[in-house]
Amino acid sequence: MLCCEGMKSLVANAGQRGMSAIVYQRGLEFRFNLQSRAVSYDDELPLVQQPMPNSGSLTSDGVLTLSTNMGLRFCPFCGKELQRLIKPSTKQFFEGLAQQHKKLDERLY
Repeated sequence: MLCCEGMKSLVANAGQRGMSAIVYQRGLEFRFNLQSRAVSYDDELPLVQQPMPNSGSLTSDGVLTLSTNMGLRFCPFCGKELQRLIKPSTKQFFEGLAQQHKKLDERLY
């Protein structure tokens, strides 16, 4: 259903620290994002609720980016256009991924 082993690995890492690929559903369309997380989704809320001592020393400006997203049109490994993965036979698979990934870009605070 996914184009290659690299993309399978990125999707499997959704919500974990490091790089991942997440799927969004907007109306009837699906979107793909490359996401980078400094901490796992499960560790994010406790981190922001309890300030760290000397948090100003984390970076030069005292800011730590917990996650960032960038839209993907093509697989970063094999180059396949990701919209071509969406077919009637794979729609249910991508709907499930979008449902699982929905929380991964919502702010917990």
